[in-house]
Amino acid sequence: MYKVAMYNTIKTLLEHGKSLREISRELGMCRKTVSRIQKALLNGDSAPRQQSRSSGLEVFHEQIEHYLASGLSALLIHQKLIQQHGLTLSYSSVARYIGKFKRAECFVPLHSLPGEEAQVDFGYFGEFRRNGRGVKVWVFSMVLSHSRQSYYKVVTSQQVREFLDCHISAFEYC
Repeated sequence: MYKVAMYNTIKTLLEHGKSLREISRELGMCRKTVSRIQKALLNGDSAPRQQSRSSGLEVFHEQIEHYLASGLSALLIHQKLIQQHGLTLSYSSVARYIGKFKRAECFVPLHSLPGEEAQVDFGYFGEFRRNGRGVKVWVFSMVLSHSRQSYYKVVTSQQVREFLDCHISAFEYC
């Protein structure tokens, strides 16, 4: 579907005396489409009309709301709709429909005083070869909450001794 900019472009080209054929060639679009937009412009439409399609899930709206209130996930709702009603629809269709009802998550930034808090974690980095053997490699991460300054260290163990050494190294660095 063409947007307002295309309507304005065609309107401008028509006002400059270009023919439908010239406009279609210049814009790389079908002459019938240019003609349809020209008719819409003559009827006073300055922008394309919004087309609205209703979902096939509208019939099950109350049931889906009940499932959501019960705490079911989109995957379980999809499975229930297929089992109970014999529907042949994809999971993504159900997920899109359910997405209309969910409220956006809100995140509140946490503020802390300097030196008050740090966030630490290990993240899996992958597997590497050491002396012909596979070794899992992890990344230790420490981020100071106030300044957001961070420290990272690659390690091959998550044992307590390594964890404490990483903390010491991070505090010496920061």
